[in-house]
Amino acid sequence: MNKVCKLRSVTLKGITYYPVDLPAEFDGNAKRSKRYCSSVTAAKELRSRINRWKLSRKLKPDTLVLAETDRQWITYLHAELGPGLSALPAIIGHWRKTAVQLRKSTAAPNTQLFPGVFYLKSVNNEAGAPASGFIVTE
Repeated sequence: MNKVCKLRSVTLKGITYYPVDLPAEFDGNAKRSKRYCSSVTAAKELRSRINRWKLSRKLKPDTLVLAETDRQWITYLHAELGPGLSALPAIIGHWRKTAVQLRKSTAAPNTQLFPGVFYLKSVNNEAGAPASGFIVTE
């Protein structure tokens, strides 16, 4: 059975407003607040929006929205590791262990060790994409 709610109304300077009580954390406010709507339709729409918000908080949705870049990374991981991503924690653990041992270096000490090799930061290939590499000079 439909529940009929009467809307309160407040008249200020000849204009009728319909107050709606907003729950805490609705629209980003930490405390409860009140919003005054200028029409009955706007007040009913706001109340239905509040009821949908309360329902979505009570019942978590079954779907998850991912950004396009996240989908691309997940597709990449599935292509590399197969349909099961159970190996991912071991791979990340190995990466964390080996990343500690890596250190950044510059080209200056390496030019003293290898005087005939000059390091290039990037070289443009014919397609226009940057590619890293070494050029050996004699």
